[in-house]
Amino acid sequence: TATLNPIVKEEKIVEEKKPIEEVKPQNESISAPNLNKINLSTFAMYYDFDKMEFTELRTDGSDLFSRKYDNYVHFTTLVPTKIYVINKPIKDTQKEDCIFGDTAVAQLFSGQTLCVKTGNGNIVAIGGAWHTMPVEIEWVEFK
Repeated sequence: TATLNPIVKEEKIVEEKKPIEEVKPQNESISAPNLNKINLSTFAMYYDFDKMEFTELRTDGSDLFSRKYDNYVHFTTLVPTKIYVINKPIKDTQKEDCIFGDTAVAQLFSGQTLCVKTGNGNIVAIGGAWHTMPVEIEWVEFK
């Protein structure tokens, strides 16, 4: 006679794997990848932040006009835009830093940030670092 052994079922244990959550600091400043760049290709330029146009010709929506010099960029607003310079690098600038006065003209030196309240009420920061004549500036729009 043959003996039968009881059938044993194997249980498979499945572990749920949760995705690793990225932890971000609370008061996070702008990180370099978020910065846009403007090539200061000519002596004088116009800036339209709504259309993202930075040209030698003024458009209906131009917010700013600039002239570059040996070690700074001179900005003049086009009504109703307002500007304000802070002594902080753009990478460390937060929206809260951009408290505006009624300034219409400003000189931006290396390491400073120009806060801009555009004609449409958007807040933009412009800045950069250079050792000789500025050839490029960085900017970001705060939401």
